[in-house]
Amino acid sequence: MRICVPLFHASIIGDQEEVEKILAVNHELKDLLGYCITKDKSTTLQIGVFSQSTKLVLYLVQRMTHQQLALQSDNGQTALHAVAMVGNVDMARAMVERCPELLRIRDKDNWLPIYIAAIAGKHNMVAYFYGKYKSMAGNDWTNKDIHEVFFRCLFGDLFDFALKILDDNNEIGFPRTEYAQAVLYVLARKTYAFKDMKSWKNSIAWVLPTRESNVATRLLRKIWKNILERPSNEINGILFGPLRVPFVAAEMGNANFLVELARGHPEILFMKDANKQSIFHIAISHRHESVYNLSYEIGSIHNYTTCLTDKDGNNMLHLAGMKAKTPHENVSGVVFQMQRELLWFKVLIF
Repeated sequence: MRICVPLFHASIIGDQEEVEKILAVNHELKDLLGYCITKDKSTTLQIGVFSQSTKLVLYLVQRMTHQQLALQSDNGQTALHAVAMVGNVDMARAMVERCPELLRIRDKDNWLPIYIAAIAGKHNMVAYFYGKYKSMAGNDWTNKDIHEVFFRCLFGDLFDFALKILDDNNEIGFPRTEYAQAVLYVLARKTYAFKDMKSWKNSIAWVLPTRESNVATRLLRKIWKNILERPSNEINGILFGPLRVPFVAAEMGNANFLVELARGHPEILFMKDANKQSIFHIAISHRHESVYNLSYEIGSIHNYTTCLTDKDGNNMLHLAGMKAKTPHENVSGVVFQMQRELLWFKVLIF
């Protein structure tokens, strides 16, 4: 306590001068930098990382042995895992140059440091790690690792880097079947990532638009192209399995996502979920006009879908008369919300 508490306080605020003073006073403790100074068995270096003081971290790295650098806390994480979360590439580079083995150490969840960097959305850190891992092979960097990093890049909104991983691994049938549904599910929920389509007129076209799309849309197209090359039963399993990909996209108002899927698999416009509701029924329940407007692009079938009822006997007009499951976007005040509700009802009548 006499040593560890002051050392913790100095490390967490990045006070290198105080850390040096504590080390000098206790110079007889040769392995002091290898001591656990917290209940979760974190070392001075692991705590110092979160101070964001590169100067302190570089100082500690140079004083520590390979064995000390590789020490793991209770959750199995090393200082490099902590750096991955913080996103400081200079710190990571210093640690890896001093002890390359850190790249191979996994925590108790079997996570490599690059996993943490990806899900934290640390683009530069992922780029640095990926350059290192690409040169590895065997159990150090497996096909499963590539998929896991790709998946976590989607969570962290690193779409450009996910696209790079996809391009680098396109020959191995990316993404594998067990990941494909979850990959589409994550993208289906990220409506904000697909906000590059300004007009819905003729949006479901068999020929892709010539206008440059944003990176998330380009990524989706490549993933979807790979999936469409698989047997139809596998495609249907990916789309309509437990994660209900198209229906989740409809709930989220992710019309652009649905447009991309419909170009290659128009059946999504007519399929029903467990409640016997199509994506258009769901769009009405959640008041997502961008998704509902797609129904006007399927010709006279629009009139047919309008009359379809769900398992409770509700057609689209009934759903429009019910309370919205999702509040109206960009509409404030009870009067304006009521006006929007009446507009929905009128659209479905006429």
